[in-house]
Amino acid sequence: MNCQVCGTDTFGDQRTVRIAMLYDLTEAGLEINGNIILDNGEQRSTFGATVCKNCRGDLIGLLRRWRAGEFSNPQEEWDDEGHIRNIPVRIDGSTRMMSVTEFAKWKSS
Repeated sequence: MNCQVCGTDTFGDQRTVRIAMLYDLTEAGLEINGNIILDNGEQRSTFGATVCKNCRGDLIGLLRRWRAGEFSNPQEEWDDEGHIRNIPVRIDGSTRMMSVTEFAKWKSS
C-alpha cells in the first residue's frame, strides 16, 4: 500500500493516523476513517490517512510545534498597508478577517 500523503510504497508497514474532534476535517483533505465512542455514548467520526513512518513523524513534529504555540498568530485589525480587516473568510474551520487586498490575493490563490 502507498502512503496517502507522499505516495511512497510502505511495503505493508504503514500507520493509520486518526484525528477525532467535533469538527468535519474533510475540508482539510482528510477522509473519514473510523469512529470513536465518547464517554457519553455518542459516536463521532475520526478523520485521517494511512501513512508511512516518515509522514507520521512529520505530523507528530508539527503537532509538537503547534502545541508549543509556534503557529499562534494573533491578527491585527489593520493589514501592513493600513487597510482595515473587515471581510470575514472561513479558513480551516475558523473565521479570519481580511482586508480587501488580502482577500483578493487569497481568492486568486
